[in-house]
Amino acid sequence: MGLYSLLAARAGAKHVVAVDTSCILDATREVARENKIQNITFLRGHIREVLEELPFKKFDIILCEWMGAFLVNEPVLSDVLFARDELLAEGGVLCPNKTSIHVVGVSDYYFRLDTEDYWSNVYGFQMSAMKELVRREVETCAIPSCNIVTNTCLAHTIQLEELEKITAEEHKAYEAAAATSLAQREKQNPIELSNIPCGAAQKGVEAPFAIVATRDATVNYLTFYVDAIFTSPADVGANFMISVRPGGRNAWTEVSVGLQTPLPVKAGESIVGTFSAHTPNEGNGKKTIVRVNCKTEGKVTAVETSGEYIYQNY
Repeated sequence: MGLYSLLAARAGAKHVVAVDTSCILDATREVARENKIQNITFLRGHIREVLEELPFKKFDIILCEWMGAFLVNEPVLSDVLFARDELLAEGGVLCPNKTSIHVVGVSDYYFRLDTEDYWSNVYGFQMSAMKELVRREVETCAIPSCNIVTNTCLAHTIQLEELEKITAEEHKAYEAAAATSLAQREKQNPIELSNIPCGAAQKGVEAPFAIVATRDATVNYLTFYVDAIFTSPADVGANFMISVRPGGRNAWTEVSVGLQTPLPVKAGESIVGTFSAHTPNEGNGKKTIVRVNCKTEGKVTAVETSGEYIYQNY
């Protein structure tokens, strides 16, 4: 929130309150002082920890980078939902207020060879257990455009205003954290505090998708990427979209899952399937479980594959 707060203050906001768990906030405070920006209050911690220190009870705009790699799995989502329900003034806006997830097919045998098949023979040792661990990991890395072998599919969109309210359990956690003294909180690392995934994260998302091969290829991976969208109810000129496009330079990195069985396809052949992602309460909300099932039309050979993967929420 460091740079965002500086830009908002410069753009004419009457007052900005910047809340962040990162120590970069301390440096931003010095940057604001250096540039003689006085209308920003900096508070380090989760929103649930600094409620008693907020200089205002209600806010006209809530700006937060709440979008996760699988839409609702970002830990800060529970904070922004609490802020939406308790701190947003009547007629106030959330920015961004919408996010979409897209799917694309990727062919990269050599990456699969380096990351998964490598463990089949490591200095003469078979390491099947390691291979299985790697196979279940969601990969976070940029995708070369030359490896993209299908069109993209807009699989699912969510609207922040429409997500369910935080649970009573979360409310209790917020109230307890707000009652904790500042001295006690400063002895802890805010990033390590208990995080209960919000109801929307625990419920997760599930959506069908269909992609079409743009050339003859073998699809080894499905890659997912998100957009951040703001739609203003009062000023369409303020609308914007921040997009991720595999193969380009992006604000966020796309994520990929390795298919248990690669899918051979002809140009023009469809791959249809479903994916789901949810963040269980177990494990302090650190892991998102992703499931994928998809199949080919059978123009080369009929193949259906499914898998379960783990995405680490940091």
